[in-house]
Amino acid sequence: GGTTPGYVSYTALGSTAVSIDYPTAVTPLPVSKVEPGANYLGKPAYKVTMANASNPLLAERNRYVAYEAELLNSSGSKLAGYRILSQTESELLLDIGDDLLPIDATQVQIRAKFFKVVTGGSEGLGNVYGPTIPIANVRIGFAFHRNPNAPNILTGRYPSTSEQDFVRDMNDPGLLAWINSPSNPDGAGVFPRYVQWDVLFDMAYQPTSTPAPTLTPSTPRPELHFLRLPFRF
Repeated sequence: GGTTPGYVSYTALGSTAVSIDYPTAVTPLPVSKVEPGANYLGKPAYKVTMANASNPLLAERNRYVAYEAELLNSSGSKLAGYRILSQTESELLLDIGDDLLPIDATQVQIRAKFFKVVTGGSEGLGNVYGPTIPIANVRIGFAFHRNPNAPNILTGRYPSTSEQDFVRDMNDPGLLAWINSPSNPDGAGVFPRYVQWDVLFDMAYQPTSTPAPTLTPSTPRPELHFLRLPFRF
């Protein structure tokens, strides 16, 4: 479900709920220690020490900065999740976030979780209708720029057709071609340095012909609690 470009993608959980799809970037790896008291750029952080000193999936330093590290128990159940601040083959430094640190965690997996939607006080898309479609959903779009110049704001922007036009698929062929263009002044394959985003809160989400419920004062209102863009210097 949720395949309309820009909308949060989801999977049905039976017939009464859906879960948001966050792709798994690194499957569970064993950890030897999870501890508070670390430091990152002068601020408190949590430290996760991997059980193996060398983990090939983490070989590229800081590859997963801004991704979500999910700490798991021995049965693979999620205990808590935190934004990754720094990553090496053998260690993760995590933003302390809002969750208590489960020092008994035995595994960690990494997910491409770059946003958090809360509906009706709980994380997720809330109530559903019809063939397990969330009543409310969120659509996110981006525009990228190399060097904004007010008199010619569309020059160097992608998409360049209108200031109200946004790309909602990061695998969009046009976007990839624009990034990798030899005319890119920062070098082909280098991501632009400026970003603009557009967020639509759709309280009557209707991706199929099944009519969405009529809006009422009790219609669930989705909230966007964070939006991250992963990048490395």
